[in-house]
This record gives sequence, C-alpha cells and structure tokens, in this order.
Amino acid sequence: LRRSGHYFVKVQSNFEFLRKKESLLCDLIGDSKSLGELGCGSGWNLMVLRANGFKGELYGADISETGLQVIEIANKKWNLQIRTELLDLNSSQVGESRTITQPDTLFTYLALEQLPLTTSHLLGLIKQKFPLKKMILIESATGLVPYHYSELLSIIYVYRRDYLSNLPKILSDLSIK
Repeated sequence: LRRSGHYFVKVQSNFEFLRKKESLLCDLIGDSKSLGELGCGSGWNLMVLRANGFKGELYGADISETGLQVIEIANKKWNLQIRTELLDLNSSQVGESRTITQPDTLFTYLALEQLPLTTSHLLGLIKQKFPLKKMILIESATGLVPYHYSELLSIIYVYRRDYLSNLPKILSDLSIK
C-alpha cells in the first residue's frame, strides 16, 4: 500500500481532477501491453487510456449493460477497439472471463469496494489461476490509519455505504503487494 503526494486542500475543477486521474492511470500502467478493467462502468478510464496513445488491447467488464452500451457507442464513433464483456464479478464464471484471462494487467478503480463479501475470493482466484498477472487496485483508503481528514471522510463514506473496508488485510492474507 502506498501513500503518495502531499496532503493539502486544493480546490480544483472537475476537469483538473480528471486530468490528474488520467495522468495517474498512465503512470501506473507503465509498459503493460494489454489491460483489463474490472468494473469499468461506462469506460471512462479505458477511453482516456486509448485517447492518450495506449496501443495495446483494452478490455472492460461490468455488470451494467447500459455502461457497456456507452462504450460500444464510443467504439463505433471513435474506433477505440475496446472489448467489452457483461460480467458479474460475484459469479462463478469470473475465472473464464476474457477480461481477466486475456490482458497482462488488470486494474480496478473504486470497484472492489462494492464487493465486500467476495473481493477475497475474486482476488484469490485471479492470483491462483494467473500468478504472473499484474494487478493495479485503485480503491478507497479504508482500512488504513487516517492521517488526513480526507481519509477519515473516505472511511466514514465506505462504512455508511457498507462497502469493503478490509482490503489491506485481504491483500496481506493473499500475499499480494
């Protein structure tokens, strides 16, 4: 687990926030040749990566048919070539998902927190079946000691929503860095 950056309050526009998020994603994927996003929603992260020059294969899986339809519309309009897959991350078929099996790197962006009862099983399955697969998990700061009021707010939010609150322990138990 990594804490990066300086903790200070900065008021910024939504556009500025999205540009910083875009920069973070590009930095984290590094030299990955193909990416799969679990819980991709309407594909914003994948579209941004493609727009910034990611040439490899992109996969997105989500439980929302509507979100995946947005990606398909964008694919047709801008030839993004993002492969989509309707997938319930709680299902028994998750191990055969092409979004998990095909790319060399998997990532999530605030998706696992919505799976408080099955995250351990999902990550354990991925680790067991694909031990060399790189995983980038961008999730809330819950489970950490709050060093800043924003982390405390995140903890309160996750608790109120009944979201996953023990990701650091799950990762430790599974020996995932």
